Amino acid sequence: MTAYAMKRFRRGWSCRADAWSVTEGRRGVNRMIRITLYSRRDCPLCDEMRSVVATVGRGVPFRLEIVDVDTDPSLVAMYGEEVPVLCVNGVKTFVGRVEAPVLRRRLERERA
Repeated sequence: MTAYAMKRFRRGWSCRADAWSVTEGRRGVNRMIRITLYSRRDCPLCDEMRSVVATVGRGVPFRLEIVDVDTDPSLVAMYGEEVPVLCVNGVKTFVGRVEAPVLRRRLERERA
């Protein structure tokens, strides 16, 4: 990424693999929060975390992506037995369990 692109990135631009998009940088604007849940099949903790995200996320604009770590060897190497892992806006935020009030505060902080 060029120096110019990095400057734009820090000012509110977000880079996706397929395109550039700009987000509002002002406080109080309903920004879409990206939540990524790294999980695997037959994982009760993963199901529990997905349920907490669904409950807490009511009324909060977010996009949830669920990634099965077992489908990619690099993800297995990265997360191993650490799943579930919840990333909020690309930052590893919770591992194993998440409590609803803690996640709610984190999402509110992301929107501010």
